[in-house]
Amino acid sequence: MLRKILPLILFVFCLTVKAETRTIVTATYPPFLQGDGSGLVEEILDSLFQQMDADTEFQYLPRKRAIHRFKKNPDIYYLGVTQDLIDIPFIAIKIVTYARTVLYYPSEDLNKDNLSLKDMAGKQIAIKRGSSSKNILLSHQINVIEAASLDSLVKLLLSKRVDGIYMPYESYIDHIQPKFGDHTQELQQLNFALNPIYLVAHQSSKNKDLLDRMAEEIKSMEQSGKYQTILQRHYGRHPIPDYMQPDPQLLSSDIIP
Repeated sequence: MLRKILPLILFVFCLTVKAETRTIVTATYPPFLQGDGSGLVEEILDSLFQQMDADTEFQYLPRKRAIHRFKKNPDIYYLGVTQDLIDIPFIAIKIVTYARTVLYYPSEDLNKDNLSLKDMAGKQIAIKRGSSSKNILLSHQINVIEAASLDSLVKLLLSKRVDGIYMPYESYIDHIQPKFGDHTQELQQLNFALNPIYLVAHQSSKNKDLLDRMAEEIKSMEQSGKYQTILQRHYGRHPIPDYMQPDPQLLSSDIIP
């Protein structure tokens, strides 16, 4: 009789100990977060949580809605930049770092070397709608135009309806150059500004333990070569920049400006 019951008990047990699901709210940041699970950051996080016997559920929302949902729910995570989260206590771990730059056509007043954002004061710069970069540009007295997509940004620039566009450099290399080809040859770019993408959690001992474990798993992925393999799969067409290498330091709202 016990032999008959034991398999049933094991079956029921397996159903009750299924992997925990971690819900992550975020916006789309091509090519890092594509919205369909195929982006660089999505693949890194899926691999991390699989190693930790957990599943991931990505919820893609406009950036402000994603931030609002995260702030209201201490049991979920936010993936993105941290500038909009300083009003709540949080802890965060860096998943990857990307570079932003302004792409522009040279002109009479934009023809010197080592231009920076302050040289763009008074110019019209287009960004993707909902981008966290808007306040940065406004603080430099730049007139901001918002567009619905990366392609729309480039079309605005190519038609010279704006002075420049502000976007991830990796998106330009990976998406824009292959698509628009010769039309982009005359474009110049400002010096890079580095922007880390963080996985952010509400401050608690449970979440600190989770992010500490994630930091160890990232180190393990780096040592095994798995992290670099994922980077190479997404950036095989050009060298992987040093700033994209893992740096899994645990940070908190107390020290992130």
